[in-house]
Amino acid sequence: MVKMQIPTKAELYERINWLIKLRCLAILGVLGTLYVTPRFLKIPLLQFPLLLIAVAIGFYNLCFFIYARRFQRQDDLHAPHQKANIFIHVQISLDLLALILIIHFSGGVENPFLFYFIFHMIIASTLLSRRGAFIQAGFAVFLFGTMAGLEYTGFLPHIHLAGFVKEELFDQKKYLLGIAFVFTTTVLLSTYMASSIAVHLRRRRLQLVEATHSLEERSRELREAYTRLKELDEEKSRFMLTTAHELRSPLATIQSCLKVVLDGYTSAVEKRQRQMIARAEQRIKTLISLVNDLLSLAHIKEVKTGLKVEPLPVLDIFRKVLENESARAESRGVRLSVELPEVSPILVSNREAMEQLFTNLIGNAVKYSSSEGVVSVKIWEDDDWVRGEISDTGIGIPPEEVSRVFDEFYRAENAKKYQREGTGLGL
Repeated sequence: MVKMQIPTKAELYERINWLIKLRCLAILGVLGTLYVTPRFLKIPLLQFPLLLIAVAIGFYNLCFFIYARRFQRQDDLHAPHQKANIFIHVQISLDLLALILIIHFSGGVENPFLFYFIFHMIIASTLLSRRGAFIQAGFAVFLFGTMAGLEYTGFLPHIHLAGFVKEELFDQKKYLLGIAFVFTTTVLLSTYMASSIAVHLRRRRLQLVEATHSLEERSRELREAYTRLKELDEEKSRFMLTTAHELRSPLATIQSCLKVVLDGYTSAVEKRQRQMIARAEQRIKTLISLVNDLLSLAHIKEVKTGLKVEPLPVLDIFRKVLENESARAESRGVRLSVELPEVSPILVSNREAMEQLFTNLIGNAVKYSSSEGVVSVKIWEDDDWVRGEISDTGIGIPPEEVSRVFDEFYRAENAKKYQREGTGLGL
């Protein structure tokens, strides 16, 4: 069973207006036929009744136009689709009646324009339900049969198209029955085919509308979910920022106290005690590094825009980072190979962000390079760009994990095996 979609008021008005426009073209067609046929085809026509019918079509079309404008302006209509369907039925029925009158006064069954009824069946199938289209098809067959029967029995005068067909054809019963059979089957078959196509298109349109509504609903749900996730992420960032701040101070105090003991400012400690204290100090140092990474991440999430940018000499920032990282590289037996331009390129950026960027990149390269490894650093200008390249002889990143290196808290498997400590926040 096909669930039919109820058209909107705007669609109903569009259908009605389309019929009115087509009727204007039909009036012009009748007038053109009245002018061309007798003059160029030499076929006489009854000008007065045909002209009168054209005027009648124009009159009721004007009435339909006025009613359509009124229909459009009304804001509070009860069941507007029902009224519109009735209005469309009335229009098509009057058009069929006008057409059969035109056919009668211009040759009856001899008139080849008899099959213009098919156009009306296609229009009815397009604008009405299948049931409504077959009602109009039945009305068309009834009008044709009535006209042909009344003309054949003499109740209506038969107007012969002189010069177009032989008059004796009308007197042949077989001919009339054949025309009636072809006309009836053609009208009914064309209505069936056109209405089937129309029903199929309406069904597909309904499926498309339902799919669109479903997508809109899903989109709304996704927007709400995204908003909620964004709020949760912001809450997580705020919690992380607060927690990191709260942790850093006591951790720094503990590290300072342990450092005092290790440096011998308190009473002497035994070798075994010193080892335990040194191990604890190293753990505290790792925790402080983790807290600093969390603070950096929370700060980045909190301050997504509005960072102060200014023209910066890149080499000044780079040398400062290299000075801090060179000691760690030396302690690990890693050689730093540096290639810098003589004149510092100027880059418009944020100083702290650039320092953190270079520190993380060079620090990662040193951290995951073994003894006697090499970390190469190169900076150069390329037209309007400042390009940097940092490479190392360390463990590298497996190709299948490269796409995840910028995920929060993610560490490649070989990095976890190489060094257990790490937050996955460096890059």
